[in-house]
Amino acid sequence: MYLPDTNKVYTMAFSNCQFYLGKDNGWMLIGEDEDGELEPFSPALCFELIINIPQDSGDQINAEDEKKGQQ
Repeated sequence: MYLPDTNKVYTMAFSNCQFYLGKDNGWMLIGEDEDGELEPFSPALCFELIINIPQDSGDQINAEDEKKGQQ
């Protein structure tokens, strides 16, 4: 995932989820940059960045319409 604020690319792994207690916390996806530094991201921010920033050729993003399952 590319983060434009820092101009870094973070790798996310399904196994890199942690739950943080406290205000505005909860489940976080832990990203690792090319230098090995770790950074927590909320799932909502990850989805927003992936959807709104062009991805490399060959990457595929699958998203379901929330309303589709509520019929």
